[in-house]
Amino acid sequence: MNDLLLSCETQVEAYEVIASSAGALFVGCSGGLAIREATAQNLRVVATWGHERTLPATFLSDACWALRRGEPYEVADPPHSIHCQHFTTPPAYAYLCVPLTVRGETFGLLQVSAATDLTGEAFHEWRTLILKVSGSIKLALSNLKLREALREQAIHDALTGNCAAANGLANPWRSPCWIWIISRDSTTLLAMKRATPSCERSANYCGVPRVRAISPSATAVRN
Repeated sequence: MNDLLLSCETQVEAYEVIASSAGALFVGCSGGLAIREATAQNLRVVATWGHERTLPATFLSDACWALRRGEPYEVADPPHSIHCQHFTTPPAYAYLCVPLTVRGETFGLLQVSAATDLTGEAFHEWRTLILKVSGSIKLALSNLKLREALREQAIHDALTGNCAAANGLANPWRSPCWIWIISRDSTTLLAMKRATPSCERSANYCGVPRVRAISPSATAVRN
C-alpha cells in the first residue's frame, strides 16, 4: 500500500488505493476512512471496505470518542462498553477508531470493525496492524494535501501576477519578495529564498540586479 500511496497524484487517487488495500489487509473486517470538511465540523466518508457499511456518509466529529479525546479509541466488547455514536448500526464486535493527526491538526478518522470475536493476542495483533496502517495513511494524505495546495498556489500566482495590482501596490517590486523553488510538476517545495524578483523587466524597473531562477518553475510571491 505504501508504494501505491507514494505514487498517487491526488487525494482522490489515494482514497481509492486505501479502500482497496484496507480490504486486503483487514480480511473479513469492515471499515471506512472519513475526512474533515474544510468549513464545518462534519466528517465525510471517502473510502469504505468490507461487507457492511459501518459509517454514515457524513457525521459530526463529536460523535466519535477518538476525535473528542485526540487519541485512538478501542472497544473490545461493544455490548458492555461505551461506544461511538457514528455507526449506522450498533457494533456487535470489537472496533477501533484512530484519529489522523499530523503536526497537531486532526483532519480525518480511520475506523475498522471486526467481524468475529477477537481476544488476547489476536486482538493485540489486529490493533497493532490498524495503528501501523493509520500512520502510513495520515502521512501520505498530509503530503498530498500540501502538494495540492502548493500546486494551486503556483497556478494562482501565475495567473494573477501575485495580485500586486489588486492589492493597490503602485510598485510591488520595491519591497523584497519570497521566491518559492518548486519542482517542475509543482508537487514539491524544494526551497524558499528571500530575494529580488527574477523577472528582468521588473528588475530593470526597480534598478536592482536580476536574480536568475534556479528552477524553471520558480514563483515570486509577496511576503
